Amino acid sequence: MEPIFLRENWMKAGFAERDITPKLPCAMEGYVARTGPATGVLDPIMARACVLEDRLAIVVLDWCFVTEDFVRRVRRRLKLPHVLIATTHTHSGPKIHPVTSKIVGLVEEARRSAVETKVCFGTARVRGVGANRRLQGGAFDPEVRVLVFGKNVVANYGCHPTVLGAANRKLSGDFFGLAAKGLKGITML
Repeated sequence: MEPIFLRENWMKAGFAERDITPKLPCAMEGYVARTGPATGVLDPIMARACVLEDRLAIVVLDWCFVTEDFVRRVRRRLKLPHVLIATTHTHSGPKIHPVTSKIVGLVEEARRSAVETKVCFGTARVRGVGANRRLQGGAFDPEVRVLVFGKNVVANYGCHPTVLGAANRKLSGDFFGLAAKGLKGITML
């Protein structure tokens, strides 16, 4: 694999997002104790894509998980050497539903929107959100890492988004979905 290097903190980057909320009612992931299908939508289930240097696609879905088969199908249809597909791991999302064509279209839209953009990297300590859920007071990573591309942010924070609980029967991206919505369009450079 040939690495991707920044040219003096500038990079060709494109971004796109799409609502992939399924029709209701639909089955939900996240809790064995949940008693029925989704009956409403608290906030849209989103897919977000970032394409860097026309060589790397990063796709994030407001789902609990993805399967190897799903990732393989998407990668096969994209003409990029590197494709990373991840989820927000929301426990208030739908079961995996057929969106392969939507995701391929989303990545193509991000590719078409790519422009040379200044890029910065930063970290910050997040207080009052994360914790070690297995060991009270145990170790956990309190850092959020961000790549900022003009008005677009790619963020990573290791936390289990289970804010809404098993009784919830409304689809939601949980707190990661709301965080993405809150960061949208903010210029940090």
